[in-house]
Amino acid sequence: MRSAAKWIRSWPPITGGLPATVIPRCGQAGTEARLLKAFGSGLELMEGAEAAGDPLATLPVLFHLMSRRELTAELSLVLSHRTVVRSAGGG
Repeated sequence: MRSAAKWIRSWPPITGGLPATVIPRCGQAGTEARLLKAFGSGLELMEGAEAAGDPLATLPVLFHLMSRRELTAELSLVLSHRTVVRSAGGG
């Protein structure tokens, strides 16, 4: 039996980044809308996640929106529950 490391090394290299089909798995229209509304002009990360629903369900969608730059935060500082997150179009 081959070791897992040898098996993984046998995979072809990824070129051109990840396939687009990987990214949308956290996108959920209803949750996205609630998060965008909650974070409108700025709110602490956990406060907004809780305002939009169960944080276990909303946090992956929140980070998905941040990766798409629909929600923004000051990332030169440590990201924490108190980081202020806001809608990219918000004030």
